[in-house]
Amino acid sequence: MSDIPSANRQLTRVFEYIRELAAIRQPVRRTLTGYSPKPEFLDEWPAHPLVHVQRGESLDGDGDQEAGGTKADPLIRVGRPELTRCPPPPKVLRDWLLNGWDDPTRKARVVRSINRPGLFDDTTTILFSDDEERVASWDRWRTLREAWVVAEQPAVLTRRLYERVHEVWTLMRREGDRFELVVADGMLHCPIREGTGSEAGVKHPVLFQRIRVDFEPSVPEFRLWPEGDHAELHRPLLSLVPGLDSKTMAILAEELETEGVVPLGGQRTAGFLKRLVQGLFVRGEFSETKGDERVSPTVWRDPVIFARPRTAGLHTIIASIIEDLGGDSPDIPKVLVQIAGGDADPSLPPNQSPPTPTAADGHGVASTPQRGDILFSKPANQEQLQIAKRLRTTDSVLVQGPPGTGKTHTIANLIGHFLE
Repeated sequence: MSDIPSANRQLTRVFEYIRELAAIRQPVRRTLTGYSPKPEFLDEWPAHPLVHVQRGESLDGDGDQEAGGTKADPLIRVGRPELTRCPPPPKVLRDWLLNGWDDPTRKARVVRSINRPGLFDDTTTILFSDDEERVASWDRWRTLREAWVVAEQPAVLTRRLYERVHEVWTLMRREGDRFELVVADGMLHCPIREGTGSEAGVKHPVLFQRIRVDFEPSVPEFRLWPEGDHAELHRPLLSLVPGLDSKTMAILAEELETEGVVPLGGQRTAGFLKRLVQGLFVRGEFSETKGDERVSPTVWRDPVIFARPRTAGLHTIIASIIEDLGGDSPDIPKVLVQIAGGDADPSLPPNQSPPTPTAADGHGVASTPQRGDILFSKPANQEQLQIAKRLRTTDSVLVQGPPGTGKTHTIANLIGHFLE
């Protein structure tokens, strides 16, 4: 009788343990607080010709927004605008203007009075309003400056956005093995009452899509492209809420794979978020108003970009494995069955290993190394070729030996062979 069912139960317990251990070592974030760099909310970006974000119906499962950024237009473009200088103030005002008069994000101000030395070692206080010509010059220049501010402020805000995206691009180039960039939507606000009686609220997006950022120096411009086959559901976050139906979460996650729902989509994405909050929560509501924090669980749209640790995806992977193990007939790799203490080949008698292949059966090892379809990335000897050929008919091989005997070299060759 096969040991697959018992191995299934044992593996489920193993991965449940790994899930709890991961939750302790890398707790699931309940809010966007603590991410670095600071998350970028797209609705707060300036309106400028050099800032373009694809949103709405054009992304609703149109089928041509391919993973990996092969579509002609990226999801997001952020260019660097040219800035202009503030109109110079008249000479009569230069001694009276406070610092920041040439910054379009600040208000121009003058001092009300200035003290000047008198003729007889005394001090004379001069008021700004004492000179009518000075006051008239101030009014005329301030009108010119206000017109410049209206036209210049979007460019200044876009330049600051460009610099922040540059910071993200630098981070991903330097530490891309530790972080991944995502665009997210579906802000879930849900007060969770824990066993201690205290409330630990959740305010975090639940719909993710991995993206990458490229830089085109000839423009210059940053371009953000989608990555991965589909968007993903933040199931580890939802698992923090007691009593949620895991089967409903699995159905919603499967819908993301088949329906083309993406964070920046239009009505299709809104419909998915409505089904999510109303299907998972008895009192769940979808709000058209951003920031509508109610007593009941609420979801609203507020797209955001942030860099998350790559370990954050571990929670989702473990949840998917546990779900697969709980299926009717999970396809469990033989190696995992052996790890769980089961017999990978139930047709063999207990404690009997698979027969050793020979050269006569066509799968054995020749006396002389023959490459054939064995593709190694590093130089190899006959023993490594024998191991690769033996793995054609066996499930595993033990590589052991003292330091300096080539264990890592052998393993690297085997991995390269399996990947070819």
